[in-house]
Amino acid sequence: MRSLAVFTATVLALALAVGATPAAAQPGITSPILPPSAVDGPPPPLARSAKRPGSHRPGVALLLSFGATTATIVAASKGAFDGHERLGIAAAILAPAAGRWYIGEFGVIGIGARLAGIALLLQAVGGNGGSEASVTASIVLVVGSTCYDIVGSPISADRQNRRRWAAAPTALATSSGALAPGVGINGRF
Repeated sequence: MRSLAVFTATVLALALAVGATPAAAQPGITSPILPPSAVDGPPPPLARSAKRPGSHRPGVALLLSFGATTATIVAASKGAFDGHERLGIAAAILAPAAGRWYIGEFGVIGIGARLAGIALLLQAVGGNGGSEASVTASIVLVVGSTCYDIVGSPISADRQNRRRWAAAPTALATSSGALAPGVGINGRF
């Protein structure tokens, strides 16, 4: 333990002795930092943050779609929609599209397919001549469109992020060499 303390003290003493020369202690050795001028051009751009304003996180889109769908299924299995069957049907139709709504899409394809599947199921179960094939088709429509929205919402979030555009204030050099305010626009469509 004593040898480690001696070693540490020696290293610190050497670092201070080498780094603390009289020339390094003088305040006027370095040149002052000058403000940017027309000769230097515009200032460098700021570092980009990890998340741009307006960008969507694919994990959040997935969590919203999967979470809302799971919550609807759990609530229905616990009897939360007893006496309120229309509310349960509306939740089953709309919940998987929550991730699509987060990224600014309407989710029309998934909602429409689930609506058609539930309408077909209600018609088949209602005794209006529904067959086993129509029940199977309705279940395939509902489950398939639910999976389409849950799996597709993070993919759509990535696609939306690639299509985003951004505008930022910038400084532009005029023909006389002076700086003028401007707007830089960047985008992918």
